[in-house]
Amino acid sequence: MNIVPEPLHLASRLAQDYIHRFDQVSGLYGGDFRSERSFAERAAWLDLSEDKRTPRKALVSCLRAYNKKHNNHPAVHTSLDSLEQQGTLVMVGGQQSGLFTGPLLVVYKAITIIQSAREAQRRLNRPVVPVFWIAGEDHDWDEVNHTYFLSPDQSLAKVKLDPKDALRTSVSYTKVDRADWDGLLNELQQQLPDSEHKGELLRLVSESVQDAPCLSDAFARLLGGMFGKYGLILLDSADPALRELEVPVFEAMIKRNEDLCRSYQAAAKEIAGRGY
Repeated sequence: MNIVPEPLHLASRLAQDYIHRFDQVSGLYGGDFRSERSFAERAAWLDLSEDKRTPRKALVSCLRAYNKKHNNHPAVHTSLDSLEQQGTLVMVGGQQSGLFTGPLLVVYKAITIIQSAREAQRRLNRPVVPVFWIAGEDHDWDEVNHTYFLSPDQSLAKVKLDPKDALRTSVSYTKVDRADWDGLLNELQQQLPDSEHKGELLRLVSESVQDAPCLSDAFARLLGGMFGKYGLILLDSADPALRELEVPVFEAMIKRNEDLCRSYQAAAKEIAGRGY
């Protein structure tokens, strides 16, 4: 087999400069991900601002209930036990809850979060746990209701989950019934090429959709089945218990709306002024 590496060029020049010419855009970011100093400064800022965030124990209690339901792995509870302790930091990333994980970048994101948490823990010499943020409050059903894969004849196959009605509710509140899951599993069984991994993949997917009332729950269970053993904590941004904890945050945003708007406009003007 002849493997030819082909670099993908970023569409955003700002992203290009962030990665390759950070000194040109350093004023737009909180720090350089390659810099030991930036890591230390960020950790120090987080330590000093602990009292300005959602109470740690209340947040962990909420996450513990969610993960016990969808991601009940001993390594996850170890991460949560650590997070409950003062001084533990988190490495967070996330994505919308796509069908059967959605695009492959979701799997890469989960791996990156886990590896980045380990790297940060090594750099800072203090506990850092990985957290995957599921954007369950997202309303763009057409963006998350399908996935692609190679069929046995090496053509691109698409599996899609159609909604029952035209209501634009958030993904975590869009109901999916058992008949829909059975149809998707049957289609996946027929279309997925035979391999030594097919049986295990189908088992993971089947377990994830078992009695799942919505796409977000199935997504969480599948991610948990794949990455829970590495201590990856999951959260759904549409979780009612989490939303309750966020009330003071949203109240502060509403009260400071004009200040936030001015800051946003100033930043946008600076970025545009630099030609981005």
